[in-house]
Amino acid sequence: MDPDTLRSDITHFEWASADTILFGKVGQLWKVSTATMKPVRVPGFDMTTSFSLSRDKKQIAFVRRGQLWVASLTFKTERQLTHLQPGENASNPSFSPDSNYVAFNVSRNEDLPLPVPFNGDRLRVYRADNYDTQIGLVSVFNGDPVFVATTGGGGGGGFGVQGQQWVAGPALLHQELSQDRKTRTIKITSIDGSTRTLWKDYDPAWWSPSNGPRTVASPDGKWVAFICDRTGWPHVYVIPSDATTESQAKQLSKGNFGDGFVAWSPDSKSVAFAHSADGNQMERFISRSEEH
Repeated sequence: MDPDTLRSDITHFEWASADTILFGKVGQLWKVSTATMKPVRVPGFDMTTSFSLSRDKKQIAFVRRGQLWVASLTFKTERQLTHLQPGENASNPSFSPDSNYVAFNVSRNEDLPLPVPFNGDRLRVYRADNYDTQIGLVSVFNGDPVFVATTGGGGGGGFGVQGQQWVAGPALLHQELSQDRKTRTIKITSIDGSTRTLWKDYDPAWWSPSNGPRTVASPDGKWVAFICDRTGWPHVYVIPSDATTESQAKQLSKGNFGDGFVAWSPDSKSVAFAHSADGNQMERFISRSEEH
């Protein structure tokens, strides 16, 4: 932990093998064995702010000085994948299931002073502001990145582009929330950059269906589970990731209660979710759906 803030300074961690964990800490990449429990720095990864391992654990995608790189953990070679403009910074890399592509976020950020007049002139408070958020796709072999066409643009207040997950194709799943928080759109983008809408919700007040309104791709990438309140209550729906119409979605729960926190089973055949109960909104229960 950071002794000044009492917060963890480990930014991200992943299993590199059955007994070794890679983790980021203060711009460096470290590894630790569960047998020795003695962390050591991984050479060659200075100024690394975020990273992701491929499923076969042979490659690592990482961000160095705002640019996206990929390295072979087998052959100890590396390649720069992006050449972003000054002020743009890559983050949150993730490998496609076949390890041939990397998805990532791009945004601009700046520290803005907050008007806190009661602090006097000896203390100034700043807020880190991220904006112009985009999603990119790039091959680990060659070629320029493809940027996903989005409407939210990113920004504070919880609106803009939200999350990215790989589905079958390979293709990329993401969600957008309009700045007025009235429209939620779930989209699928193929590796050539073409985007289609999988599902769209509009609420004249604001879209905020439940606590834990996750949109989650199944492990096999063939399904997407999400929360929708079109019936008046937020419930779980599933839809094929290659669906061409919203009529292909299936509602998994019904009743006068709210659902949230959807999670897939490893075989992609059912989902677990938290929910309240009819006449009882104070307790939470966990149920598993039948095979969809």
